[in-house]
Amino acid sequence: MRFSRYAVILPHTVAIGCLVVSCGESKVTQCNKLSNIINQADAVTKDAKTGKPSALIKAAVELDKVALSLKAIEVKDEKLQGMRSSFAIMYRDIGKSFRKIAGAIQRQDAQAIKSGLKFLTQVRKKDKALVEEINSYCAHK
Repeated sequence: MRFSRYAVILPHTVAIGCLVVSCGESKVTQCNKLSNIINQADAVTKDAKTGKPSALIKAAVELDKVALSLKAIEVKDEKLQGMRSSFAIMYRDIGKSFRKIAGAIQRQDAQAIKSGLKFLTQVRKKDKALVEEINSYCAHK
């Protein structure tokens, strides 16, 4: 009698567990959320390309907001959590760099401008690698 009771309870428990898991956000949904925020960062940096200190400062402020938005997104997938953190850190670093470059431009400090641009070139490579990583990961369902 005991065996038959567990034979009935176990399948129901597994079925309920499967329903609970399926109610969570899918990997695709989580990827789309991250992608939308990452695309915002791309739009923000376009204005900074003018090289005007005011545009750089504005972009830095907006990148800080993007980094906060990324942190606020709830992501269950561990791999996506790591990528989300990497993007947030990178955007904060880019924002800091934009501020430093803006100050260097205002001071007409050629060496500081050159240093800032070198840093941005390195970050661009990191950004490209992260985008490729998340695109590849999210493409596999």
